[in-house]
Amino acid sequence: MDIDEKMPAKNLEYQLSQILSSADSEAVRSLCSIPDTANTTTSTLLAGGQNGLITMHKLDHSSSDENSSMMDVCNGSQPHCASALLHLSSSSPGQLVAVGSNDSHIRIFDFSQNPPVLKNTLSGHSKAVTSLTSITISGVEYLVSGSWDGFVKIWSISDGNCVSTLPLKHENTVVVMALPSTNKIVTASAGENVGGQIKNNFIRIWEISSSNGDLQGKLLHTPEDNHTGPIRALDFFAGSIVSCSNDGTVKVRDQERAECYSTMVADDDLSKQPPILLDVSSKNNILACACEDGKVVLWEGEEKQTIHHPNCVWKVLFLENMDICTCCQDGSIYIFSTDPKRKASDDVLQTYQQNLDIQKRSRNKGPSKEEIEKLPKWEMNALVAGKKEGQVQVFSKEQPNSSNNRIAIAAQWNDASRTWIEVGQVMGEAGGDSSNNAGMIDGVMYDYVLPIEIDLPDGGLQKLQIGYNTGQNPFVTAQEFIDKYMLDQNYLSQIADYIQQRVGAENITIGDPSTTTNTTQSSGPTKKQYQYIPFKSYFSFEDKDTAKVVTKISNKIREFVDSSTSTTNVEYLDSLEKTLKATSRYHATTISREELRFVKDAIIKFEMNQTFAALDLMRVSVMHPDGITKDTRFWSDVIDAVLSKCNKVSGSESEKLVTAIPMLAFRLLINLFYRSSSADSGGATLREALGSKISSIITTIGSKSVLLKSNKTQRLCLSTIMLNTSIFLLEHLHSSLSSLGQLKDEDINALTQTMSALLENCCSNEGGEALTRSLLAAGNLFSVSSTSSAVKSSNLVASMKAATANNPNLLDAKGLSVFNEICDVMG
Repeated sequence: MDIDEKMPAKNLEYQLSQILSSADSEAVRSLCSIPDTANTTTSTLLAGGQNGLITMHKLDHSSSDENSSMMDVCNGSQPHCASALLHLSSSSPGQLVAVGSNDSHIRIFDFSQNPPVLKNTLSGHSKAVTSLTSITISGVEYLVSGSWDGFVKIWSISDGNCVSTLPLKHENTVVVMALPSTNKIVTASAGENVGGQIKNNFIRIWEISSSNGDLQGKLLHTPEDNHTGPIRALDFFAGSIVSCSNDGTVKVRDQERAECYSTMVADDDLSKQPPILLDVSSKNNILACACEDGKVVLWEGEEKQTIHHPNCVWKVLFLENMDICTCCQDGSIYIFSTDPKRKASDDVLQTYQQNLDIQKRSRNKGPSKEEIEKLPKWEMNALVAGKKEGQVQVFSKEQPNSSNNRIAIAAQWNDASRTWIEVGQVMGEAGGDSSNNAGMIDGVMYDYVLPIEIDLPDGGLQKLQIGYNTGQNPFVTAQEFIDKYMLDQNYLSQIADYIQQRVGAENITIGDPSTTTNTTQSSGPTKKQYQYIPFKSYFSFEDKDTAKVVTKISNKIREFVDSSTSTTNVEYLDSLEKTLKATSRYHATTISREELRFVKDAIIKFEMNQTFAALDLMRVSVMHPDGITKDTRFWSDVIDAVLSKCNKVSGSESEKLVTAIPMLAFRLLINLFYRSSSADSGGATLREALGSKISSIITTIGSKSVLLKSNKTQRLCLSTIMLNTSIFLLEHLHSSLSSLGQLKDEDINALTQTMSALLENCCSNEGGEALTRSLLAAGNLFSVSSTSSAVKSSNLVASMKAATANNPNLLDAKGLSVFNEICDVMG
């Protein structure tokens, strides 16, 4: 048995008792227990799954038999990943359970009925709900939630209304815990990426008070002794607050100020990358933490026990009888007990040990020294842009004090900050006990790299590879593979079955009648996929200190209003300024149409030497969550006014205005393109308005581009407006967006010529990010079929090859990759 590690424990003698399964055998992400008040030897265990299924297990604590009843208790009412579960203890008759989900909602089910009934759906968060707790104020129990949107909300359980939001936007996701028998809440944030390092991950203590029926939160303490990684969970342990983190430590804190007085390390081998700790739980002076690497570590005084699992452990929970329950990525729920009579059967223990052995072999696999050398260097990660939120990429990182000069690390893309966040080391040693199926695809290490051949209509075969990691959902992996290579959707089941069978070195041919049932052959060769082309992530122009910028802009506009009789209602400016400066309150504030109309009128009516302030204020306003009024005509008028000012500026104005007005106008348009990608009705409104003006936008870009090439800032602005325009064309040229019907071939040809001229200008200067964005725009324009001849005729490839020959350092790593993809596409 691979239960105890390093030291035998006298009191910590937990052994495997039961292995349960989720309803769909998918990853289990959350747990909660409902005690049976009538029978202390039984309880109900709820397990929340990756796919939204919640399974109910009736546990008999006097037996190790798998006698649980298992079903999808919510019958489809819980459609998204159940990321948090909470039994509302004082609810009558004590059977209400809150379920936090990745769709930003909280659902409350009544488990006193069979089957359980959905009582209420709580809406208010804008991102996934990650943490739940409850607090009792003046005898009334309230639900408290934390979310990836950074906010903590307090809810009435009886009617589902949000009664309070703590007056602070936390640093990314936030976890919550109520201090027992008090009116205090503890919150902990994941932190922010600052220069590639996690900072500002704070623990905070709040006091919740009631005044005339309203709840208010007051911040009491924010200690400085924090973790060095995102804080993942909180619990109350022996009169103290405990927190766990990605840095591999558990910190014990006093409950008055949350100041750390003890730190425990999950892995005693400090030479290794510490494991990510995903959860912490305690009961009766025993503390437990759940680790991403498959361990659960227990502490009781000086004693320590490590329990291994075959896969990532998401949650750990103490049951009423001190049994320990864990849930894992492999879809299993494990129960461990100190009662020798409830030890699992030999067959169950043998299966468990075999799964542990497989996990050990899997973790011994890792990239070879040669493979590490081929990875992108972590020191240059700013040059490698992620494609979507949460994308994982493997980098090569220098280890100055190690015998191995470089190691492979995994990093996750944060789309909001446009940066990579280091997750941990890709473990394994070359030449170790490694499966022949392990390997790397596009710089990503997989437990299995399996060959797949696509049967083409002409009799040929297209040879591909699919990467899979132990514990992943084979159907999700198969769907991502189908999307990547644009295969027939009918292949989904066949590819997923193939992954599940773990077909070693044996190839599978998709479309081969001997291996396919009820599937159709591929209609033709698949389109080659590239890392960067087409590029579909809009850029925006925002400020590091929004409040300072808004103050400066607003003061300028007040000066101009005082000297002008054409614009009145300055009170709208006052209210808009207040809203925009309170960035931490964006979720709870609105921008009125009158405020936006005030800014639009200022753009139209101000003199040319005054317009710059109004353009900049509108640029900031549209980035507010409520900054897009749902009126296509309004935004069409705004775009007309912006383009008109841009086209009217001439040499008669000061040299500064001749470049400032187009640059500020383009920055505003850049943000409008960015906001048009929103899935709400505001985004749809902007798409229609931009589509109706796209020809005029392209013409203005061309006519003013010559003015914006004299310095790095101007070139970056010009390349970004061209890139966002190309993304918009790529997304909507062949869509149902009727307003794009006005677009002419000569418009795209003109944009191509402007792009080519900017590329030449960037090549003759420092290159940099402006050159890379221009190349991305070129790749997008080529992806629009009607522009192929225009891009080819621009002599782009020949010009770039000549420029790079004269200056080998012109392109950075990302720019070079983009250029190579363009060369491949254009032949």
